[in-house]
Amino acid sequence: MKGVRIVQVILVVVAVAYLLLFHSANPDQVELPLLPILPPIPVSFVVVLAVLVGWLFGWIPARLLAWRRGRDLRRVEKRLADLEGPGAPAGYVASSEDWREPAVPVIPDRGTAFPADDDNEAA
Repeated sequence: MKGVRIVQVILVVVAVAYLLLFHSANPDQVELPLLPILPPIPVSFVVVLAVLVGWLFGWIPARLLAWRRGRDLRRVEKRLADLEGPGAPAGYVASSEDWREPAVPVIPDRGTAFPADDDNEAA
């Protein structure tokens, strides 16, 4: 399991344990004035409902944004594949062999790049 998933599971377990303790400490029944059709319900049910509604208000926009960005990414990848043409295979990633470093490091502001070549010419 990923670390983030483990932390999420632990937080859910802690929240459930807290709500069970909250329910045992507050067995009172409440009536919601905006929903007169509901019978009196325990306070902990109201708290759980509020937490779930708050979670949904954060989760739904994030899911929609992730879905939209994924759709845009697929569209851009398809356009890039169309622009590259048939020469490059789909999903090609440059390997380390494509970018070779010189045998001797080159420092642009230090004069000649290969001092060993200068010694051979003088001899």
